Amino acid sequence: MVAGLAVAKVIEEVGGANRSRVTLKWPNDVLVDLGTDHGGKVCGILSERVDGPAGPHAVIGIGINVSMDLKELPVPTATSLALCGLNHDKNGLLANLLVHLGELLTVWLDAGTVRDQYVARCDTIGTPVRLTFDPDIVGGGEKAVDGIGVDVDTDGAIVVETSNGRRSFNAADVNHLRTT
Repeated sequence: MVAGLAVAKVIEEVGGANRSRVTLKWPNDVLVDLGTDHGGKVCGILSERVDGPAGPHAVIGIGINVSMDLKELPVPTATSLALCGLNHDKNGLLANLLVHLGELLTVWLDAGTVRDQYVARCDTIGTPVRLTFDPDIVGGGEKAVDGIGVDVDTDGAIVVETSNGRRSFNAADVNHLRTT
């Protein structure tokens, strides 16, 4: 949650995007919606817990599509800051990202969470979704669950209202479903 929030803030401050146009897709994507053909996923984040002699640590990988053109994008739903017409100065982005990561980590360490800030930006909440996952992660051999994203709990799990009631998931691929 900390990394996604930090990236969103950087895209607003350095990139020049309007706050309402930079959102988070649970669990690890930053989206830019400019109301044009070039909106979409601009950043993906992966985190992994690593245990070492000094205790547990988190390794966080942040991939921001900064200056890619259409041919370089990994998937059709991706975009870049350059394609969105946003400032894509790599040095400014990196410097500000480190500042925001530091600030948000301090909040997280002091308060124990940044959940409220994350929820305020998470466009998975209130959206019809399909979660897909390895059946070993969810009991019963399920491969997919459909529902409405309704919350993110204090541990960062997505809470989905399904036909069988509310369920929480710690890991899944999330597809936002279109409503007709």
